[in-house]
Amino acid sequence: MQAYLIKPEQVGHQDLHQFLHFVIGKEFEGRDYAIVGEVPLDRLIPGRQGLRKIIAINVECGSETHPIYFDVTEVQVANSVNWLGSR
Repeated sequence: MQAYLIKPEQVGHQDLHQFLHFVIGKEFEGRDYAIVGEVPLDRLIPGRQGLRKIIAINVECGSETHPIYFDVTEVQVANSVNWLGSR
């Protein structure tokens, strides 16, 4: 699993989920897509220290669903984000 590392300075004072949805919008710009699910995960990732907080977002584009993983551990620690919170 490849997880994109999200840094606190990237998110700033934005809501974490709004930021992630913005990033996905840029990635799929110009294509018809839909976010069809979000799943919080705790995982060990090779090359990164300790248990990581991961948000998996499933994006449907065409007839395929693409899981995209974001490592939000540093954002959670820096901003005390309740990453399991309301959506």
